[in-house]
Amino acid sequence: MFGGLLMILGALAFVTPFTPGSWLIFIGAEILGIGLLTRANVLLVYEKTKEGILGWIKQNTEKERE
Repeated sequence: MFGGLLMILGALAFVTPFTPGSWLIFIGAEILGIGLLTRANVLLVYEKTKEGILGWIKQNTEKERE
């Protein structure tokens, strides 16, 4: 119950631009047992982001060489 309330409050905070607290979505999900912030998920997002950035840098350096 408390986790669901935090998720709802976090969603409302995400919609309203001047209200901090959209991080409550993640806290509520963790309380409900939805593992959004597990170490494996965080590492997966990190690796995908790193590969994307490195690929973008490589493309730009190859275009500059031409």
